Amino acid sequence: SDFPAVSRDAGDYLPGGTYATIGKNTESVPGFLFSHADGAYVYTTDGHQLLDVMMGHGSLVLGHAHPEITKAVTNQINLGNTFTYVTQPAIDLAKMIVENIPCAEKVRFMNSGSEAIMIMTRLVRAHTGREKILKFEGAYHGFADNLLFNTNYGSAEKWLDYPEPTVDSIGIPASLSETVLVAPWNDIDRTREIIESNSAELASIIVEPLMRGLNSKPGFLEAVRDISSQYQIPLVFDEVCTGFRLALGGAQEYYGITPDLAIFGKGLGSGYPIGAVAGNEEIMSYLDPSSDDPNRIFSLGSFHGNAISTAAGVATIKGLKAPEVYQNLNLYQMYIQSSSKVHHQNN
Repeated sequence: SDFPAVSRDAGDYLPGGTYATIGKNTESVPGFLFSHADGAYVYTTDGHQLLDVMMGHGSLVLGHAHPEITKAVTNQINLGNTFTYVTQPAIDLAKMIVENIPCAEKVRFMNSGSEAIMIMTRLVRAHTGREKILKFEGAYHGFADNLLFNTNYGSAEKWLDYPEPTVDSIGIPASLSETVLVAPWNDIDRTREIIESNSAELASIIVEPLMRGLNSKPGFLEAVRDISSQYQIPLVFDEVCTGFRLALGGAQEYYGITPDLAIFGKGLGSGYPIGAVAGNEEIMSYLDPSSDDPNRIFSLGSFHGNAISTAAGVATIKGLKAPEVYQNLNLYQMYIQSSSKVHHQNN
């Protein structure tokens, strides 16, 4: 309310004058515009400096306009941005991912975490010959139709009849609910029961290891890993939120649990659009057009692995390797958690 309102003509051209639709969320449209940003701060067209606590939904782990990332991107812009073919920055970034992510033997790049999730579901279904995906209540795995169930973002009134899913948006075919199962987060007994009852139909189990700030109970992720191995169901870690932020090797390094596949985005590109699916050679081979096996999945994108985003990714990982980066990040996270706990106790 301290900021003078700027022209709201965005609403004349953009639905609601915003880029997001999450329920009735008109309060998310500010009365000002951002003009530029630097480090931890954004600046408005009115001349105000604001501390950015969103940081591109967590994409900007090294801050706005980081000098080394800006330099890498600028250098690549002068060389070209999109070749619709593999470039050296993409090879360099894939090598870094394989060297640092425990589950990664091969990598395929996309434009976002949502796109990587779409390819992941195709991969695990091709690999297993099964169709159903088990997700957890409250977990968000992108905006695509296939897993937009029980995310807590929608307006679902049905809470909750495990393992039956509830769609989170109109416009999603009802038939897709037959390919999704939902388990309660941190309830290993009920989760085991659901997996055992549906193991012959499950193509994968997908987990957000740190579900938007909700820790897993001690032993929960380990138990899910054991059950998935027992029934030969691929385990997928959605590391869009945790990858390159919780640790350089993501949540799988932090917790010491290796999935079969992992999804990355956000923090990998420092604000430049990127997504990636990484995993073991056997499953990732369904993306290999040189394979003798003709059973390959379809995957194509004009901007997949584009030179700008992958150059930003290379510079991001180099920046994250600087001394004490993760020590400082984790100290800050511990401070936020302790502050939230004190606030909760006082209220």
